[in-house]
Amino acid sequence: MKAPTTNLIEQELEPMRKVRKVNPIGILPAEKGWIIDLGQNITGWLEIQVKEKEGTAIKMRFSEHLMPNKQNIDPASTGIHVVGNTQTDIYICKGDGEESWEPRFTYHGFRYVQIEGLTKKPSLEQFTGWLVRTDVKRIGSFECSNEQINNFYNVSMWTIEDNLQGLLSDCPHRERCAWMGDAYVVAEAASFNFDLKKLWQKTSDDTKTVVGKAKAHFKDPFPYDSRAPANISVGKRLCLQARPDWGAATVMIPYFSFIYYGDTAIVKKSWKMMEGWMAYLDEKVQEDGIINGGFGDWCPPGGNSNMDTPPALTSTALYYQTLVAMKKMALVFNKETLAKTYEQKAILVKNAFNAKFLNKETNSYGSQTGNAFALYSGLVPKKKAQLVADNLAQLIMEKNNGFYTTGIFGHRPLYTVLNDYGHSNVTKHLWNITDFPSLGFVTHTHGLTTWPEHIANWNKQERYYRNSFNHPMNSGFAASFHESLGGIRPDENYPGFKKFFLKPTFLEGLEWCEVSHKSPKGEIKSYWKNKKGTITWSITIPANTTALVQLPMYTSKQIRLNKRQVKNNTFKLTSGEHLITIK
Repeated sequence: MKAPTTNLIEQELEPMRKVRKVNPIGILPAEKGWIIDLGQNITGWLEIQVKEKEGTAIKMRFSEHLMPNKQNIDPASTGIHVVGNTQTDIYICKGDGEESWEPRFTYHGFRYVQIEGLTKKPSLEQFTGWLVRTDVKRIGSFECSNEQINNFYNVSMWTIEDNLQGLLSDCPHRERCAWMGDAYVVAEAASFNFDLKKLWQKTSDDTKTVVGKAKAHFKDPFPYDSRAPANISVGKRLCLQARPDWGAATVMIPYFSFIYYGDTAIVKKSWKMMEGWMAYLDEKVQEDGIINGGFGDWCPPGGNSNMDTPPALTSTALYYQTLVAMKKMALVFNKETLAKTYEQKAILVKNAFNAKFLNKETNSYGSQTGNAFALYSGLVPKKKAQLVADNLAQLIMEKNNGFYTTGIFGHRPLYTVLNDYGHSNVTKHLWNITDFPSLGFVTHTHGLTTWPEHIANWNKQERYYRNSFNHPMNSGFAASFHESLGGIRPDENYPGFKKFFLKPTFLEGLEWCEVSHKSPKGEIKSYWKNKKGTITWSITIPANTTALVQLPMYTSKQIRLNKRQVKNNTFKLTSGEHLITIK
């Protein structure tokens, strides 16, 4: 046959594999056939064992949800209104005894399978669910004494795993697209837990293929530019030219790979594209340091109609983040003059951001996301930082009756910011409640095992339409389990964890917490327990690395390192095992 292309490229990404068995937990009678319940929302397929006559057609239809009567699957959340079809497999029996079958060239996003064509009620042993994903290594772990918090972590990880499909997909059924904004938000949580060095390189390579390929977005005033990628780096559609917030991933994905894995190759390979994107923003998008456009703080509780933060705030904050990242990456390649240019622009943007968005009387950027994202981005003046964090806690506990209102940008740093500024009691509250809207509402009230597109409140007796139940952009906050509860944080000036920070939050009510991360230098471990007010913290630091311990909530008199009192509540540790006691 004629070669389909002259450009054969070796696959550099880990292969797709069956990673884990998921055994079904129940079989329900359906109006037609039976419904197999895996008890877990997965991406992959169903392996079947059947014994039927020759020519018998076994039809399997896959969904994340059931109709209210629980006698039929409901494919609405998997995008039937878009694709026009339900995820379906059909196997025609050979009829020569027991037959085993599973697909090889497709996958589905599902928890339930409605199966027709069987002549008698099947048994659980006839079915095996397989989680199928890019076979990247797991490099992070988290566990604590609170099962609800553990569940939040596990749901976050499962949602990420389900969407590692040769790319980081937005959902495993409706679109299967690599949206740029989604990748940015979840990159840090994912990088703490999975070895995604090759996947991020592919993401950046995919982004290059869509540079200049899409028309300008009709909702923004910004013109088409040949240096701008699309909102989707790879997929069946591009959804127009990247808006300024989603396009930040052009710079931040290489940057996060650089910071977490010490990967300079991705920066070198993507440099021209990153420079082009920044030049486009500078020349045609920003106005006196402010960017007026973008998707905004996507998918807050209840949907985008509840978005309470102007897109200009998050887009400008992201612009600042990319300027700072470009400065640091420029220095790695000895581009001092260029680094200085990015630094000066960042100063201009920071001043413009605070002039426009900071209310100096209330010490607020106007919303929970405004405050949290400004603090996370390093945009808040030092003298104002604690006051802004205090206002954030007030906005949650007083103005919004103890509930969060953040979309994907604000939720990513919310708990880490609260913990860092002495408001871990608010984090504890938010992680404890199960009323709408909360994480507990999703996992406890509705029993979801992956994060939905947004937290929605619906009557269980009524059908829930349209929105996906498996969106990894909502796992971004899970970085807080490593960086805040465990305290393990990269030092951006020493990428690849050559040096790193240890700044844990000993959350009230937790008896213990254990976190690990296999960095390029070796495994970092942080394990603490709190017994009657005395904290015992065990640390493992890899060879040839240095950690800076930061315990701002305690005085040096309260802290003992390897049984000796320290001189300061901030101190360095070299490689090896260490024991810190805090009273």
